[in-house]
Amino acid sequence: MPEITDPDVLRLTARAAELLAALTNPDLAVLLGVLPRRPGESATLAEARAASGLEGRALGKAISRGRTVGVLAAPAPGRLAVRYDGVDGVVGRLSDLSPLSAALKQRGPGATPQYGRLTEITDDPDVLAAVVAVLHDHAPAADLTERQLGEVLQLVGDDVAALRRALVDAGLIHRTPDGSRYRLTPPG
Repeated sequence: MPEITDPDVLRLTARAAELLAALTNPDLAVLLGVLPRRPGESATLAEARAASGLEGRALGKAISRGRTVGVLAAPAPGRLAVRYDGVDGVVGRLSDLSPLSAALKQRGPGATPQYGRLTEITDDPDVLAAVVAVLHDHAPAADLTERQLGEVLQLVGDDVAALRRALVDAGLIHRTPDGSRYRLTPPG
C-alpha cells in the first residue's frame, strides 16, 4: 500500500477513522438510532434514555463520545440531536479522493458522482470518459477478461454489467466477438 504523505489527506483519514471508530460503539449506535432523524428535530434526555434503554454512565459516555466526534449536538439544555454536517463533510471529502471523482475533476466542471461512485448509469460522454480514465489507471492490462474489467469497474459503480454495456455501446471499450475479452481504447 502506498504511503500517504499529504498532510490534508492524513488529517482527513484520521478524522474518518475517528468517526468510524465512534460509530462502532454499540451504545452510541443505539443512541443515534433512536434520535429523530430530521434536521432541526431533537429529543429530551429522558426520551433518549427511554428509547435507547441506556442508563446513567453508559448514556453519558455515548453522549460524550458522540459530541466529541461531532455526530451529536445539544441544541438546547437537556436535548439531543443528530448532527449530519460533520459526517457528510468527511464522507464528501473522502469521496473526492475516489478514482472517479479525480478523473472527473481533470475534465472540468460537470457531473459529479455521489460519494465518489456512480449511482446510476449515464450516457454523459464526460462521465464515461472519466470511467475510461480510471480503467487506464487501474486496469492490469489493456486487454481484460470480463472478471478483470468488472473488478476495476467496481471502483466507480455498483451496476458493473450496465456500466460495461454503456462503455461498449459508447465505443470506449471493445468486446471480442465471443464476449470473452475486452480491450480498452487508447487514452486520449
